[in-house]
Amino acid sequence: MENRFFYHSFPRRRRDTDNLAIDKGLVILSSIVRSGFLLTPEMVEWREHLDDGTQSDPIQVFQKRVCFTELAPQELSEHGNLFGAFAIEFPLENLRLLGANPIFYVPHAHARDIGYSGIGAAMIARLAEVQELLQRLTQLGRFAQATPNKDEILNVTRDGIVVASTRCTIGGAEDLLTFLSSGMQPPQALLNTIRALGGLFYPTEDTRYTGLLAYYRQREWRILGNMIHLGKEATRKPTETEKELLLEIDQDFFDRKMKFPTGEYRLIDQCLFYSKLEGHPVLKWASRVVVPSVALDRAAAILSQSGLDLPVISLEELFL
Repeated sequence: MENRFFYHSFPRRRRDTDNLAIDKGLVILSSIVRSGFLLTPEMVEWREHLDDGTQSDPIQVFQKRVCFTELAPQELSEHGNLFGAFAIEFPLENLRLLGANPIFYVPHAHARDIGYSGIGAAMIARLAEVQELLQRLTQLGRFAQATPNKDEILNVTRDGIVVASTRCTIGGAEDLLTFLSSGMQPPQALLNTIRALGGLFYPTEDTRYTGLLAYYRQREWRILGNMIHLGKEATRKPTETEKELLLEIDQDFFDRKMKFPTGEYRLIDQCLFYSKLEGHPVLKWASRVVVPSVALDRAAAILSQSGLDLPVISLEELFL
């Protein structure tokens, strides 16, 4: 059986010339060596096919992730034509150790869908509703905990205005939430898990830009933001210095505004770094760095100066 690995490739080709792409790749490599993997936000939009033949309002899923592709080394050159000629290689078991999981590819629902072709998008819609339900339960729990008069009747408000009344007291709502969550994680923890799970769903293709099954054939795995193990988060926010360095790499990308459920932010302000696992830099679990031959000496110097004992080879060596 041929050897296969996971690769994180960069820089994604846009309008850069070859020389600019080399310089940009080296700067990104320096960032990864210094700070770890950068998890960037992406908004994926889904629509459910409804019984009346129309489509639902858009269901927006926000994902913070860093991506890897499962490949044989001989496939890396072609992969790099789209995703960048620099790559960091991980043995399969090591990327699992870092917390990566495979993507669930789901077909988009289209207005002319017949039969059950839209069932995947419908499941995404139900998942979004579960998330909203858990969000409401979380808000209710916080409100009940912060209200000292437990005999007060629970009213539903929107923007400070009462929009609905209930027959339940604050204390009764608190008791009900305690019963509902007995023997399981609290609503906030469940909400965090559902949000993270949304980051593992991706369309099989986007026919505006790709052919059928184009994304599915990429064999993508992801490390998601906000992973928690034994009460400790694996990812962290960039420092102000790190933000400045990222803006130097690609200001148009990182400085653009994006609307999130909690408000509008610059993309860079919602990024995360995955820097260490068990006290060691994440690159400790990599097997080697692959770069274009013209960047070999400079890439090797970056690794050497960092103290990481990680081989650097040229892309051309994979075919010798």
